[in-house]
Amino acid sequence: MTATTAGLDLDRTIPSADDELWYTRCPIPTAFELALATGAFEREFDGSGLSWLPIASSPDPATHQSHFTHRKANSFRHGGNVPAIVARARGADTVVIGVSWTRVPYPVLALPASGIERAADLRGRRLLVPRRDGAAVDFWRASTLRVYAEALRSADLSFDDVELVEVDEPDHVLPNSDHADVRGRLRWALHDKWYFQRAVLGPLVRGEVDAVTSQSTHALELQGLAGARIVFDQAEQPDRIARVNNGVPDTLTVSGALARERPELVARVIARLLEAAAWSREHRDESARLLSHRLQLPTALLEASYGDTLTDALDVALPDDTAAVLQSQHDHLLAHGFIAQPFDVDAWIDPRPLELARELAAGRG
Repeated sequence: MTATTAGLDLDRTIPSADDELWYTRCPIPTAFELALATGAFEREFDGSGLSWLPIASSPDPATHQSHFTHRKANSFRHGGNVPAIVARARGADTVVIGVSWTRVPYPVLALPASGIERAADLRGRRLLVPRRDGAAVDFWRASTLRVYAEALRSADLSFDDVELVEVDEPDHVLPNSDHADVRGRLRWALHDKWYFQRAVLGPLVRGEVDAVTSQSTHALELQGLAGARIVFDQAEQPDRIARVNNGVPDTLTVSGALARERPELVARVIARLLEAAAWSREHRDESARLLSHRLQLPTALLEASYGDTLTDALDVALPDDTAAVLQSQHDHLLAHGFIAQPFDVDAWIDPRPLELARELAAGRG
């Protein structure tokens, strides 16, 4: 099942039964992933009459696309903020009920022979921008442009000072029911990882571009494989807003109707995430091992990429600057044509389920 949108109505709300709760998440270190790994949601809803269902298990292609469009009713999504913002801008009835902050490398990489050693050296150079017009949301292109924007800004440069080389790439693959078991998840993870790596590595080593960007574990592998040097890393920027990208922060969103009509149910899900984050801090080695197994990535690679935030910063919260942070990404996406119309970011955030979840988790403690 690919991410192509041909023949699909991505603006249609996909109904769910009242006793169904659906979920999807990005393949990244989160409390959501740990809660899944430890069976927390199964324990929460055992005997309740509710079904806890992965979106990937559906045979419906439009439901698979809900990972990006969030059009499946009664669904939760924990992952990159770009699809969440784009979905809301396109009319999806969702609310933000939390964000999670981990340290995610977003470096600009160049080969030593290029002579590029710092962001200022990007002036007049060719920067790769992979493009996937068939995707429901081209989050990789959005992330790429955000890294370059911050790199150029740090050197008092702009996009007018560089050449953006856009390269069309094949559609991404979404996990589906074929990837439900461990072996299937590994097949998907390997395809997913090398899909992105090929898109970036080829043009760089062939000399078609002077600099590229990648993220998290992908970036570390790419750097080592190509022998590239880091000339800028968005994760190292002192200003919190300047570190914002698709995975910084990750957003926890939920169907708006579910939050409005059954807030106590939404709170039960968040409470399990709060407990998983607390468990991770107290069981670092086991947490890292579980994440490695679930994400099909070596523990050493995860630790090198995320540092202590791999296990110590998985909390779901709504810091005071959440609206400003998401507004920054909203404005970036609007400026580059990923969304056509602005929307009220402040109104998109609903703190009530998190407040209820904290009370619930405290009562269990």
